[in-house]
Formats: sequence, structure tokens, C-alpha cells
Amino acid sequence: MPKLGLDITSWVSGATAGKDKISEVVSVAVKSGVRALGLRLTETSKKDISRQLSDMKAQSRLPLVIEIDPVLVPVSAALAFKPQTVSFATCGKSTQIGGSIALKQIESAPVVEAAQAVKKTDVSLAVAVEPQADVIRAARRIGADCIFLSTRELARAKGAKRKEEMIEDLNVAARLVKELKLDLYVGHGVDYVNIHELAQISEATFVFAGSSIMKRCEKVGLEEALKEFNDILTGRFNKVISKYIG
Repeated sequence: MPKLGLDITSWVSGATAGKDKISEVVSVAVKSGVRALGLRLTETSKKDISRQLSDMKAQSRLPLVIEIDPVLVPVSAALAFKPQTVSFATCGKSTQIGGSIALKQIESAPVVEAAQAVKKTDVSLAVAVEPQADVIRAARRIGADCIFLSTRELARAKGAKRKEEMIEDLNVAARLVKELKLDLYVGHGVDYVNIHELAQISEATFVFAGSSIMKRCEKVGLEEALKEFNDILTGRFNKVISKYIG
């Protein structure tokens, strides 16, 4: 059963972000069953984030996954935060967008060079991809230790049939990741609706959520929002769906 990872990007880099607020978020997260933290780092957000992370890391002691666009942000900037994992994605200039890396991008010179820089350290390398076998295998070829499966298309899917197809694609991809002996994270589009299906992906170590929890905490507070999400993930509670979408 996957554990809950919290993407704290919105809290760290949002308009109301501040040292006291992120410390409070992390403290509540630890108490509420969060087992890893994720953070999207862009060229424009590096300075603001660095002022907040040192106290946060000392307080939480949770594994930290730093996500970067390896074409725009040097690996050294991510490694400076001493993460457990550096994850490659197509973030662009906005910290609110974390996209999957396409096949032709994975094997491009800048991405390969960035991967080699991570592999020279004891930090693990993750690559954010769509649930496609050729892309997963390409990520492994450049040295990925972990696949970060994107659920963005599942979150956007319309109609029950399309959603079922996407869930099946994710499950097939998860089995391939296991066969390749890679670690598996799931994220980029996880919400209170699709978490039911994603919780069944037993191959996943972490399921990362962020914006959906932030939206929910505006109504019920962060501690309750995290408790609801974690209870769904662990199979203890499922009635929250009607409350959330209602």
C-alpha cells in the first residue's frame, strides 16, 4: 500500500507563503501521516524557497523529493537542498506546473547530462513520465532509480470508460516498473476522487498530492484535509468523496 506524500510547492511559493506558514504546514503534515515531502523548484523560485527549507528539513526529517526541469534548472540547485530524490519533469517557468518528460526529451543531451550529474551522488533519480512502456524504459536507460507516474490525464479524463482505460494504463505501467526493479511514485493530478483507484497500485511507494489538499483545507483546515486523504489512501474512510465534491 502506498504512503502519502505531500507536495508543498503551493505553500512554499504561493502568494501568502512564509517561513512560519511552511513550518506549520510541515508540522501538521508529520502529525497527520505524511511520509514524504515534494517540492517543485524553478529558476525563479530558488531564492524564495532556500530561505524556508533549512528549518523545515530540520523539523520534519521526512524524505524530500525536489522536482526540476533539467533543461532550465541545474542539478546543483536541487542537490543544494540535500534531497533524497531529484525528479526530472517539464516544469517550465511556473512552479504550479509539473509535466511529464516525453520520449525524445529523455534521451536529449541536456537531460542525459543532468542525469549523469545526479548519478555521481548518492541521491536517487526519478523521472516523471506518462504510463507508456517505451518512455519508462528510456528513463531507465539514462539511469533512473525511480519512475514518477503522472496521473494528470486521469484527472482530466471525461467519462467512466476513459477513466477506466487510464487506470488500466497506470496499473500496467506500475507492473512494468516493478519488473524493471525501479521504485515508483505517483502524482501530478492526484485528487480526492481518483485517490481510491490510485491507492490500489501496490507497487507505488508514495502517492503525492498537493493542490487538491490545499483546496480542501480552505474548507476544513489542513489537519482534517490530510486526515481525510490519508484515511482514503489507507482504506479507513471513503465517505469523504460526497462531502468533497458536494
